[in-house]
Order: sequence, then C-alpha cells, then structure tokens
Amino acid sequence: MATLANSYDPATCDALVSVSPRTSIEQAAWLMREHDVGALPVVDRDVLVGIVTDRDMVVRGLAERRDGWISRVSDIMTTEVFTCRSDDEPHVAAMIMALRQVRRVLVVDEAGRLTGIVSLADLVRDTCEGADFAIRQVSAPTRTYPPA
Repeated sequence: MATLANSYDPATCDALVSVSPRTSIEQAAWLMREHDVGALPVVDRDVLVGIVTDRDMVVRGLAERRDGWISRVSDIMTTEVFTCRSDDEPHVAAMIMALRQVRRVLVVDEAGRLTGIVSLADLVRDTCEGADFAIRQVSAPTRTYPPA
C-alpha cells in the first residue's frame, strides 16, 4: 500500500521550508522565490498554525497596501489548514482537496508535527486515484458575481 510517507522519495524532494508567524512578508516572498514554491507552512514552536500562499501575499498583502518589510506573515496567513497523516494513502489527500477546494494539504505525523506538503500537482504528477475528481472540485466556482 502506497502512503504519503513513502510515495515521495526524500532524496529527490527539496527540504521542507516553513516560516514563523513573525517572519516578514518580504522574507517569506523571498523564500518562495528561492525555493520555487507557492506556499509555506507557518510553524510556531513546532506547532502548525497556518499556511501562507502567494495568493495571500497578493490579496491580503499588496491589495491592502501592507508594507512587506513591516507586516508579518501572521497578518496575511490562512489559519484554517487541512492536514492528512503521513501514513494516509494519496487518495485521502485528493479527497480532502476536493471537499475543501484547496490545492495543498499539509502532511503531519502521528504526533501532529509537520512532515510535508502534498499539492494537487504532486497528485496529478503521480496519477493518484481521485486526482481528476479533486481537480474538478478545486476548480469549481464557489460564488456567483453580479453582472458587470
């Protein structure tokens, strides 16, 4: 049985990069660029407290005219995070993504410590059972807008 813990070879994956809630938005953006990622888990004293995405930076940071040097990740991060266990099969992450309409699920061990991130792209790349369903659900519109 393939699990999230053994689905991805650590030798070929980059090290997991996370930030503190006290990290500046500018520093978080630099880390995203440096590691070519679109999201960073937010960890405070080994406890997962949120996730900050490139979209959070634009919508809650730039659009609200926050200063990237002064404002902190805690000002813009998403605190509702969805997790699965490292011993779960990949289709569990796909179902969470579909039901919650998210593109990333954080992976935790049995003690709740962050061990990784699984993205929708990871699942598609590995042709996980259920990934096609997850893509349709994540991409489904969630609100209607009045005509312009």
